[in-house]
Amino acid sequence: VVRCRGGNANCVGTLSLNQTVRGRTVGAGSVTGNAAGDHFWIFALDAASAAASAAGGLELALETCGAATDYDTYLRVLDASTGAELAANDDACGLNGLASRVALPAGLAAGEYVALVEGYASSEGDYALHFAARAVAAPSPAPTAPVPDRFVVSLGDCTARGACFFSPN
Repeated sequence: VVRCRGGNANCVGTLSLNQTVRGRTVGAGSVTGNAAGDHFWIFALDAASAAASAAGGLELALETCGAATDYDTYLRVLDASTGAELAANDDACGLNGLASRVALPAGLAAGEYVALVEGYASSEGDYALHFAARAVAAPSPAPTAPVPDRFVVSLGDCTARGACFFSPN
């Protein structure tokens, strides 16, 4: 269980969809995960976003990819009620590839979750965490070639071994 109400100094606030928050983990202390200082951000997934994500029409992601992040971050998404890790990422983008981006699993139920921002190993620093929603276009069906309704074979189209080459008429 992630306890962010009533005493965990590493719980720094709430995060809303399409919002960017900033923080500094230097000296924050480690509550879980790597030895680095960490920050917890509570966010809620509403029913409409959860349904759109489950249907494949919306990708929800957390990222520290911007220029405001100055250290090697590690992101985790936790279930707020159980503390179970649902997704994690290290080294996906920005800062020579050392910043993090984690997509929320499709089909995640509406409810309260925690974004855990920490550093790889003992790395600490300043970060900007963004909670993004991106529409995902439905894949286009593969084009199909028309199928002829009949084939004509002439003896000249067959080899001595009996293999014939068909051409539509």
